[in-house]
Amino acid sequence: AYFGDVHIHTGLSADAMLFGSRTEPNDAYAFATGQPIDIFRGMTNFTKPLSVQLERPLDFAAVTDHAENIGTVSLCLDPESEVYNTKDCQFVREPLPSDSMASFSSKLSKQFFTMYASKEICGDDHQRCIDAIQTPWKKIQVAAKQWNDPCEFSTLVGYEYSSTNEGSNLHHNVLFRTDEVMHEPISMRVAPDPFELYRRLKTECNDTDTGCRAIAIPHNSNISNGKMLRVDYPTAKNKKEKRALAQLRQDIIPII
Repeated sequence: AYFGDVHIHTGLSADAMLFGSRTEPNDAYAFATGQPIDIFRGMTNFTKPLSVQLERPLDFAAVTDHAENIGTVSLCLDPESEVYNTKDCQFVREPLPSDSMASFSSKLSKQFFTMYASKEICGDDHQRCIDAIQTPWKKIQVAAKQWNDPCEFSTLVGYEYSSTNEGSNLHHNVLFRTDEVMHEPISMRVAPDPFELYRRLKTECNDTDTGCRAIAIPHNSNISNGKMLRVDYPTAKNKKEKRALAQLRQDIIPII
């Protein structure tokens, strides 16, 4: 049996950042391989780090930061960024006022809206934030390649697709088989329906001759209100199209 973790967030993710995390993919892999790292306690103490270490190193791991807002977070955490000192970026970096989950949820919802819609951060056409995706995405790829140690510790390039449909959790962790990966992670911003995620993984990765191969692993489907593996296919016009959608999902999701 091999033990690992394929649902790891670093400070590149908005929610982890709100908890005070400023770790990066290299820190996550160092921790996974048994090295001690410094983290922060919860949401209130951002000044006193806590040293943590696994009792037993993992056999494999994948950093799967949220595709949503990963470029925006990168801009707001980079002191060299042209938007670092904007009011919206300052709001993003502001520590939470309390350690309550209500406070966390409130700021997270406001932050996700503010960060994605903010013209101050992203520009009128949102292109600044789209371009900024490449910096953290490359960081994730480089770290995975650097820490992969054949027959000792395996890494996988990945990310989390975080669609939440009317309160229903439809999150998936997308994992790539090799270091041949897609140009950028697919977020729910560009593919709000998971079937669009599956189609794009198939056409832009699995069906290409580049060597790119990907799967998606749903998680927390217990709070999807039955939508994660729904048996109805609203976009299908007939049984043939329903069958094709069912096959597509089965091909992209081999495990859950």
